[in-house]
Amino acid sequence: MKNKKQGIYKQRWFIVTALLVFMIVFGAAQGGGYNSSSTEEENPAGENPIEENEQDHEDSTAAKPENSTEDSEDEDEPDVNEPDKTTTDEMDEDGDSPSIEDAEDEADGEENNSSTEENETKEERSVEPTEPTPPPAKEEPSPKPATKPEPAPTLPDPSTLTIESVNKDLIYKTSAPVNFRVGPNADYTLIRPLSAGTALTPIGKHNTWYKVSINGVEGFIHQSFVSVTNPNPAPKPADPAPEPKPEPKPEPIVEVDPTYIRGILLVNKGHGLPSTYAPGENGEARAQFEKMKAAAAEEDHIINAFSVYRSYQTQKTIYNNNVARHGKAAADRFSARPGFSEHQTGLAFDIGWDGMRTTQAMGSTETGVWMAENSWRYGFILRYPEGKTHITGYIYEPWHYRYV
Repeated sequence: MKNKKQGIYKQRWFIVTALLVFMIVFGAAQGGGYNSSSTEEENPAGENPIEENEQDHEDSTAAKPENSTEDSEDEDEPDVNEPDKTTTDEMDEDGDSPSIEDAEDEADGEENNSSTEENETKEERSVEPTEPTPPPAKEEPSPKPATKPEPAPTLPDPSTLTIESVNKDLIYKTSAPVNFRVGPNADYTLIRPLSAGTALTPIGKHNTWYKVSINGVEGFIHQSFVSVTNPNPAPKPADPAPEPKPEPKPEPIVEVDPTYIRGILLVNKGHGLPSTYAPGENGEARAQFEKMKAAAAEEDHIINAFSVYRSYQTQKTIYNNNVARHGKAAADRFSARPGFSEHQTGLAFDIGWDGMRTTQAMGSTETGVWMAENSWRYGFILRYPEGKTHITGYIYEPWHYRYV
């Protein structure tokens, strides 16, 4: 805006300056110079010399013939006496040329107009934005007319209901807290709440509701809150007597001849003795045992023979008891069938020490180790060693020695 104003001032100043120069030149051409005071004296009436010159020019132009060659040549050249059309247009209505003051006033006016427009523009910019108009409030639907509540269905008189009979010999009690009502429905009037375990006197039953009496007051309770028990329950049937276990069948008597290999009597699961074979304890074996016992005592090992000779019948009893107690398969791993026991030969000695007899832990004691290392010196061998069950057919027995 400031640059625009400056441009307007320069333009106006240029026009005024050009006008003054023209007037000076024009005045000099007419009277040898331009003097404002002389001009006023020569033109006291305030006539405009420019208008007079224009009139003289028009008269001279009209007086010339149209077909004059001289005039044609004069038309091609500019007439110094013809004033500038732009300058003439700039004159005011009174014939006076605009002065510097008029140009400044006009510039001030335009400046004021520009300032006014600028102020109006600023005012338009400074106008606060108007708040958006809120949408019109929705009209609330008019409330529907309140509907009258339907009247509660009429409940039948409890005294007119059909009551089925129940077993009155049973005991009736409340199983949980429950409401005691006038009729068989939750819509009937509440008489009073009852606690669990309240005794009930049964009257009958209507569908799933018991009709009962409590201290002379009759009412109804739903069956899911009533426990019924029998005061005289039927005796429980006696447990059936256990079936007697069948006695083990006695092993059949097998009559076989003794088996000797290189003069040594062999008895095992495959080689037996007749039931009549009864030599008793072998004297030679006993004597050798006593020597071994004495030698062990010298090294602080106390040993004793607790089972030596067994007859056929004795072995039969022992075996049958083991079968009845442990089963045949288990008994056959540590107990010999009658007629197949080395004890029937009188040459087998069951030996105990350190307060132990028939336990496998005996073999790991100092006495057990001494027996395994020295028994052969007296003609005895450990008959069923550890890890040889697949050969002998019997478990490890560190107490069973055989004189050979």
